Amino acid sequence: DKRATVYLGVVLSSLDRAEEAEALWLILAEQEVRDAEANLALLYRKQKRYVDSELYYRRAIAHGKKDLKISYGTLLALLKRRSQAHKIFMEAIDDGDVRGYRNMGLLMDERHRGEEAIVWFKKAIDHGDDREDTIRRIADLYANVRRPDEAISYWQKLADLGHSDANYALGRIKRQQGDIDGAVKLLQEAASQGDGAAACQIGQIYWDQNDDVKTEEWLKRGCELKHPHAACLLGSFYYRRRDYGRAEAYWIKGYKGGHAHLASDLAKLFVSQGRGREAATWLTRANNSASRMTKRTNNRPRPPRRRKRR
Repeated sequence: DKRATVYLGVVLSSLDRAEEAEALWLILAEQEVRDAEANLALLYRKQKRYVDSELYYRRAIAHGKKDLKISYGTLLALLKRRSQAHKIFMEAIDDGDVRGYRNMGLLMDERHRGEEAIVWFKKAIDHGDDREDTIRRIADLYANVRRPDEAISYWQKLADLGHSDANYALGRIKRQQGDIDGAVKLLQEAASQGDGAAACQIGQIYWDQNDDVKTEEWLKRGCELKHPHAACLLGSFYYRRRDYGRAEAYWIKGYKGGHAHLASDLAKLFVSQGRGREAATWLTRANNSASRMTKRTNNRPRPPRRRKRR
């Protein structure tokens, strides 16, 4: 029984006996058993044998395994053969496979064609794709194409599902719209869910309003929630108030948290206090950081020069 043999291969594969499974499926593939061909395509893909995988994708699809087109298209996209992936996804949609809409959205997003990606993701939702990731991608894309107002309904869906970053995003949009009270309310909700970025945003709002008590409270809250930027802001807050001891402590914390640019701020602080040896140490760190940044920039691959036409 060919079907039983295909299933036996599945069992063997699940038991990490891939070579035995492969041998069984290869025998069936010679007889054009499409399920065996499909399993070989998936097995070879898992093993990163992409040439063999593509061969069996094509054979399985040619023998009627149309539901394999989405998987084949994702392989082509993985191999950066996006035009071919586009064609396969469109064929899948024409075959009635609604998964093609989301995959077209992912493909357009990968190609930095945000407006087209939004259209495809919306079609995916219209055809029953209610995954949170799809909703999030639309919201993010609206932000990327500078249409934040149209992102609100999608962020709201995520906020209703309990995602703190959605409340954070909604709070930022409210702030941009000038609704400060509404922004603070949403950001407080996000912070109560453990979102340190939201706490920092609230601190910055109160900073702009010259409310030192609430600025300090919320930036400290950001530090408690381990947001990496909170210590930088809090150090700057204390520096502005000439509380240099605490400014130093938080800047050092921020530096240790990965904010290398604070080395120069610490060097200036120590110079102003006449602490020359410490200033020299931090100035060296600042220069080393700048040197590493320059090297990274110079080592980036450059696009090939275009040859002049003769």
